[in-house]
Amino acid sequence: MALAIDGVCVVIRNAAVEARFPGGIVAYERACPNATYCSDGQICRVAFMVEADAKAFAERLTSYGFGSRRSGEASEMALIAQHFNRLQPCDWLDVDVLVSADADGHQFGVTIAWLRGDNPTTFTAPAGWKPGAWQITSGDDLRNNYEFVAAERGDGGHVETYRHRETGQLLHVARPEISSLTSIQTRYTELWNELKSLEGRPPIAARQQAFTSFAERTTQLVKDSRGQEPGPLLLQGIAARFLKQWGLAAESARAVTVLRPDLIFGWLDLTWALVELGRLDEAESCAREAVGLDASNALALGNLASVLLQRGKVEEAFVTITRALQSDPTNSKNQLIRERIRESRDQPSPETRAPWYRKLWGQ
Repeated sequence: MALAIDGVCVVIRNAAVEARFPGGIVAYERACPNATYCSDGQICRVAFMVEADAKAFAERLTSYGFGSRRSGEASEMALIAQHFNRLQPCDWLDVDVLVSADADGHQFGVTIAWLRGDNPTTFTAPAGWKPGAWQITSGDDLRNNYEFVAAERGDGGHVETYRHRETGQLLHVARPEISSLTSIQTRYTELWNELKSLEGRPPIAARQQAFTSFAERTTQLVKDSRGQEPGPLLLQGIAARFLKQWGLAAESARAVTVLRPDLIFGWLDLTWALVELGRLDEAESCAREAVGLDASNALALGNLASVLLQRGKVEEAFVTITRALQSDPTNSKNQLIRERIRESRDQPSPETRAPWYRKLWGQ
């Protein structure tokens, strides 16, 4: 398989996106500043009509670690124009023209790019793609030969309309809000650093007020990232937890598990919120998901043991907390869980199990 190349494309390996971009390939697709993303399963591309837009987008991506050339390695990011000239050195892609045919049998040529070593016979393109519909435009061409007509804002950017001074032909140029990617990442990093300082404060009124302000800003960040970035959602859930807004905490953590089911902290936070909401059967299921991701993780095992205790599964809870302490004998929270389980084995009444778990977290 290969990718159709229109205008100027920023091409990246999918594996690199998964490793470097917050939220992986799913989040990257949703964060792209226009609707031209597509992937063949190994590489992905975003296309731009204006070369400067493509270069600006690529420059923003370097903040995530893309595009660097170190110790002789090839860049993880390539810029390719539809006339198959490479605007950035790249030795892991091949580019050529493939002759294909439309539904009516009319032949056309399309520039394609694929991961070196493959032998593609077909290509993938965005929904609604048409051959020859794109043209590359430079900033100088727009200034010298076109007059500006109007701009219409859209999701992730705006569309500018220009009229050719001689022919009157209209040209519609999608101009992305490229800065949004960097803005979201910068704000997320700042909020994460602020959270570390907030957690160290004593439980006083000032702390409550600080977390209220923190929660408002995390909620705004979730809105600005369209609810598709696990990092902001995780922060929103943590803030809701400290404010005892358990419904929002559960909603945020659930969204994290949908976007990143491999992220163990999403399942841990969701378990906690569901316990507070009294939904212990769901909490147990989530706690088991976390253990399934890492069977030796002391936090996940302790989390599961506490839920099992509250559900009255005392013996299984004891076995689970024993495994947790074998993984990390110094974990004080798990030591406390073990003591509560031992007490419950001696006095297994529901009253002795009810609110004890809140003491683990200073609630």
